Amino acid sequence: MEKKLFILMLLVLGLFACNNNKVFEQHQKIDNNTWNRFKSLKFNAKIEKAGNYDIFVAIRHANYYEYKNLNIDFAMYSTTGEDRIKPLQLMLRDEENNFVGKGAGDIWDFSFPVFENIALDDSANYRFEIDNVMPIYELPGIMEVGIIIEKTKKEDK
Repeated sequence: MEKKLFILMLLVLGLFACNNNKVFEQHQKIDNNTWNRFKSLKFNAKIEKAGNYDIFVAIRHANYYEYKNLNIDFAMYSTTGEDRIKPLQLMLRDEENNFVGKGAGDIWDFSFPVFENIALDDSANYRFEIDNVMPIYELPGIMEVGIIIEKTKKEDK
């Protein structure tokens, strides 16, 4: 019994130790796993400590997603007036047409760095918007879209 409890404690500690650099993570489910081109996804984040951060967009998609890529516009707005808009082409498949990312059954998770080592201010509130800019109005196979903000592990010298 003690051995099982010890293993359980190790697993729980491992889960909490996985990424202590993460300061924000939020995902939004896509209705019917079909992302409408005119459905802008909005996220709000407050940074508690000024510093340098990495910002990722996270995509969860189904195995039946047809395309090699996902084109999005990623916008970051801050209350300090620093606004950034970045068009991105996320490559969800490799050269052999296999999905990249982490797969479990018929679901795939993928995260892509948008901004690396970017300075964020603790006095600002940040609003993020992600828009589907694929040339199809109803994009099937997209299940969730999210934002992840992590404290930068390595700072520029």
